[in-house]
Amino acid sequence: NREKMQGENFKMNISVTDTKQQFGVNIVDGVMLIYENTQLDDAQVSIKCPKVLLFAMVNQNKEAIAENMVIDGDKSKVDLLVENMNSFNTTTDAYFNIIEP
Repeated sequence: NREKMQGENFKMNISVTDTKQQFGVNIVDGVMLIYENTQLDDAQVSIKCPKVLLFAMVNQNKEAIAENMVIDGDKSKVDLLVENMNSFNTTTDAYFNIIEP
């Protein structure tokens, strides 16, 4: 939620263990920029998890995150991101446009 995250700036690395994917995430004034096949040298936090746990972040499932995600660095950045995720009703919000450059 960009409005709730306004003014927040931090970097995060994500390693998806089951698909061997890596992402660098840069939060700039609440806007999330994601870079595939990248790890950021100056990231404040790094997480390692299977792909399904990324859905736990989106669904704000803090219990699943605490039990199954490896977090190295400033855990408060992960908490901040999870707490400010937009919630979607999967029955009514299942279809939306994705805009790519």
